[in-house]
Amino acid sequence: MRHLDKKANHHHHHHPQPPITHQIQQQTFKFPLLMDTSKRLQEQSEHQITLEKSKNQALDDEIVRLKRSVAEWEKRHRDKEQEFFSYKEKQRNIPEVKLQAEINMLTIEKNELQRKLDASLTSAERYKQQWLKALKEYQRLKQREQDQSKFLLQKQQQELEHMRLRYLAAEENEIMKSDHKQLENIKNELNKLKEVSSTPTITGDFQSNLSDDNDHLEQVDQQLGVLIEHRDTLLQTGTYTHNDALIQELERRIQEAMKRKSSSSSRYQ
Repeated sequence: MRHLDKKANHHHHHHPQPPITHQIQQQTFKFPLLMDTSKRLQEQSEHQITLEKSKNQALDDEIVRLKRSVAEWEKRHRDKEQEFFSYKEKQRNIPEVKLQAEINMLTIEKNELQRKLDASLTSAERYKQQWLKALKEYQRLKQREQDQSKFLLQKQQQELEHMRLRYLAAEENEIMKSDHKQLENIKNELNKLKEVSSTPTITGDFQSNLSDDNDHLEQVDQQLGVLIEHRDTLLQTGTYTHNDALIQELERRIQEAMKRKSSSSSRYQ
């Protein structure tokens, strides 16, 4: 039986590997490339969003600064007006041209600051819209990449499953071929043992007949051991069960051998 196992193993080792493994490797190679592209796109989008946030924060800071400047200039303007009116009340004889000139200058500066503030607010709103647009685009691209990755992953899993089934089918076909050859060898060996067990022994005296019967008992023991070993080996492979015809045939021959052994032993008790 060990000789038969070695021949079966030798047959498996020399069978060429189906090309399906190479196809599986080609399919699995595509998935890391897709994931790398998705990761790169995500990093670029996040970098763009970070830049937009930075610009938006700078504009917010500028707006705060300009508002503070406008407030300061308005306060200075009110103070100057109050100073002008106070001074006018106290010094009615002093020319008002100088003070009016200062008021006019402050008004011009106030208007310029207001213009800058309005421009900054407009820019901030524009950058805010651009940032929201970039964020939506990033989310859209991220969702599309996730959908594509999910679809490709499912497709690849299906292809891998199909290839695995094809590989298992091919491997099972090779196992069946090997088992068929092994079964033929077992049948031939069983037939040989049957021929040996059925050969009559004719002797001339009691001592010779006793010796031949002992030899016959050894042959029956040997035949019984071979039959049991074949049966157990086939059951251990998991391919056969007690309901298979071959196992039932081996059981029948084991029972016959045990009956012959029992019959031969009882004659000398």
